[in-house]
Amino acid sequence: MRIICSTLLVALVNGHGQLLSPRSRNWLATVGENGVNGQLAGRPSAEYCPHCLNVNDPNEGSCGSSTTKDYNQWLDSTGSPMPFTPTETYTEGDIITVSSWMDTHHNGHIELRYCNVAASGGVFTPDCFVGNYLTFVEDVGVYGGYDGAGEVMNFIKMPADTNYPERGYLSAGQSVGSKHSFVMKFRLPKGLVGDEILLQWKANSCSPEGYNEYFTSNGLPASYWTSGLSTCTSPFNEDGTRDKTMPEQFFNCAEVSIVSASPTISPVPTIPPTTSSPTVSSLPTSSTSESGTGCCTIDFKNCSPTVQGWCSESEANCVGACMKWWLPNGAKTGCNARWESCTDNWDCCSPGCDLSSNPTPTNPTTSSPIRNPTTPSGGCCEWGNGCQPENEWCNENQSNCEGPCNGTWKNSSPTTLPPTHTKSPTRTPTTKSPSYVSEQRKCSDAAQILPTVNALNELDSVTYTVSVNPYTLSILAEGGAAGSGGSVVSEGQAYGLLAAALALVDMDENDPSYADVMETFWGYFNGWKRMCENSLAYSSCQQAKHCNGFPCLPAWLHSDDLTVVKGTGAAPDGDVDAIVAMIIFVKILESSTDLSQEWQSRIEEIKDWADKSCTSFMNYNTVLSSSGNHRILKLGTCWGGWDSNGNNPSYHSPGHYRMMRDFQASINSGNQPSANDWNMLINTSYKFLKVAQCPTGSGSGLVPNWALVQETADGSSLETRSGAFSGSGTPQYEFGAEASRTMWRVAFDALSYPDEGAAQAMSFLNPLYSKLVEGFDPTDYTYTFAESSLQACAPTVSNVFGSWYWNGFIYGPVLSTLVVYDRQDMIDEACLKVGDISQESYYSRSWKVLSAMTLNGAVAKAGKLFQGGDGVTSTSSTTSSETSSSSTTTTPETTTSTTSSSTTGSTSTFYCDWGNGYEQPDNAYCHGSLENCEGNCNGSW
Repeated sequence: MRIICSTLLVALVNGHGQLLSPRSRNWLATVGENGVNGQLAGRPSAEYCPHCLNVNDPNEGSCGSSTTKDYNQWLDSTGSPMPFTPTETYTEGDIITVSSWMDTHHNGHIELRYCNVAASGGVFTPDCFVGNYLTFVEDVGVYGGYDGAGEVMNFIKMPADTNYPERGYLSAGQSVGSKHSFVMKFRLPKGLVGDEILLQWKANSCSPEGYNEYFTSNGLPASYWTSGLSTCTSPFNEDGTRDKTMPEQFFNCAEVSIVSASPTISPVPTIPPTTSSPTVSSLPTSSTSESGTGCCTIDFKNCSPTVQGWCSESEANCVGACMKWWLPNGAKTGCNARWESCTDNWDCCSPGCDLSSNPTPTNPTTSSPIRNPTTPSGGCCEWGNGCQPENEWCNENQSNCEGPCNGTWKNSSPTTLPPTHTKSPTRTPTTKSPSYVSEQRKCSDAAQILPTVNALNELDSVTYTVSVNPYTLSILAEGGAAGSGGSVVSEGQAYGLLAAALALVDMDENDPSYADVMETFWGYFNGWKRMCENSLAYSSCQQAKHCNGFPCLPAWLHSDDLTVVKGTGAAPDGDVDAIVAMIIFVKILESSTDLSQEWQSRIEEIKDWADKSCTSFMNYNTVLSSSGNHRILKLGTCWGGWDSNGNNPSYHSPGHYRMMRDFQASINSGNQPSANDWNMLINTSYKFLKVAQCPTGSGSGLVPNWALVQETADGSSLETRSGAFSGSGTPQYEFGAEASRTMWRVAFDALSYPDEGAAQAMSFLNPLYSKLVEGFDPTDYTYTFAESSLQACAPTVSNVFGSWYWNGFIYGPVLSTLVVYDRQDMIDEACLKVGDISQESYYSRSWKVLSAMTLNGAVAKAGKLFQGGDGVTSTSSTTSSETSSSSTTTTPETTTSTTSSSTTGSTSTFYCDWGNGYEQPDNAYCHGSLENCEGNCNGSW
């Protein structure tokens, strides 16, 4: 098979350059390499300007021409065709090192493309390269000599561009001057195998699309790009002509070969006919129809939103770098998608669907827990319908499975899945109004189908062992901003940490699995620490590197093995969960008397890291208002916060902040934020959530995925701000994948700080609970909680995520909040519903785990670590949160909560709420008791 792989350099202005490694044709022709001045068979004529290939004849190919030579017509010095001689041999799927020389550096980026020449009849014109990109992996560095030789230049390593994953941006800007080499790593797509490959370049005098977003969102120096240039118009031409909206381009080609990574070249091994095949051809064509243009899919049926954009531009992108499946004619109808219920294999779109998964909205009555198939030792390969033990080669290891077999590797679980549960058809709904209770409320024994330790084991399938010594684990994410899969986001790594900490707090120390859970936490912690260490070059917005000389808040996106930073800037939702996980873990174990010396040392390390991370979080993830009366959470260390900068309700975690406040107060290490700082952040969060929430009497008290907020003119309160904003591509005004977490974060406050946080939390959650109670029917086996329980309130919330009742990442965090209230029947139904989450995506799985643990009482138990008897002193957020403020306005929070600074556990004052927080202070009757409030006063307690 002949394949031409073109390398494309896009550099701003007249950035003359060339490909050095693998060796380009024009570089091989240079004097001193293979170029000759006379005539010699098999040797090219000498090239004296290898960086000048800014012209190309697209009718001939894509390798460019200099002033004297046409590299599409690759001839030797006698005029005969040059033999194809690969300068490098790679293995499919390899990460390869690419070295580029910039004779004159004027900013820009590099791309790599390929063409299957054999399939195109020997033609390698531009059409053959369309969409065939390699994926950028890592910026290795800038060097003073050729091919990474010479002095190492001290410049920022450029992160990956999640919107344009094929781009490798040039570091340092024009300040680096001329004549340096730039070394980067790119990943070859799986399935790309051939004997002959070439490479290409381009450069321009305009700004390519996406440059403004990339350099701004990553906080990179303005000198690294030329922001004042006009925007290039894509697609770029292939002949080198240029104007103000068409770049100057440089074309190079290099010859390489790629060998197969597997013992067979067949892309999909034969599967026994008794089971579903991972090939589309095995399905009856009469039952399935297709329409539209080709697209990438993760479920074999739909054009999946998580792989839209670049992944769906071509089949090569989709099945190569994105490692998903291609639908040549668009979405299918007449068959069931992956993870949907099937009656037999012929119902499936291909390669098959889970015959035992949770129902879809079209067939919601066939729910059953996931079965536990017999699997080979260590794991097995599956295509959505369980393991196929006869397929020994695919089941041999993960590489075989997820490479040529095109399947999904499933690790064998050390635990036995719980038995099926049966709903009781005789249960009668009650009319009792919900009210706050203590941590004793949790899943009853009959409803607890997913105990906390088993819930932690659910993360095994998305956990990757980075190293054994030190033991280091990462959580592999997919979807949304995480992309098509295989990367690590700080949010997901934090979920692993928090799940391990909550599992430990819910266990007896004599449990035989106790030590294993401790080790699991240690593995996730080491993964988090490595993410922080790798983020040093990208942490300009964290001026002080508090954590042993490294930033305490890691970049948000990393490679699976935690060697490459793929997306820069911290994400506070992940930061706060990770920090609180460390705090809980330390609080559980710091007083233990039988820890080994090794574990005592580990606890001290985690304790110190958590303390310094709290300080970094306050300093770099929050920002004061202009009046100084409010402190709000940002969207990251470099962006977000007030006004048009944007905000996200689901990032705000008042209960977490209380834990961080009290933890720092208990160790008093110095140079820490004050309790007033934390309290101001807590109260500002609740003020923001209140103005972002559906107005009283409208909807279910929901919030949107994203919101804009500003301080009122007098500085006393907050208000929403008009404008469009979305930080991850989720719809701004939807109650969706982002917003659903808000409810859980507020419930976390009520559960962990029942005396201090309950009043504020309940004021926010009560509208939701009113609708959940209204739509609750335990005799309805399909919709125990009516779909109408979640109602939008346009324009604040335009819509609720479609089929929310069947998507675990929506109903998991929402229904887990029921553990706050005195409705055991509703709690139990929530436990059963959450235990049945069967979606295999990282995000749904994570929320299955955290929601189950919350319903099992683990969050409330964690809160107990800060309540009385342990010497932890708490300064109530409602007595001192605004003492540093110049405002004298009395807020609902300061009026209604505890009025003393004492040990956590002091009694709070409850009040009657009509949707606007504390009001009518003289209405002693309504504020006197729950019965008065929710009876004659028609309020919420």
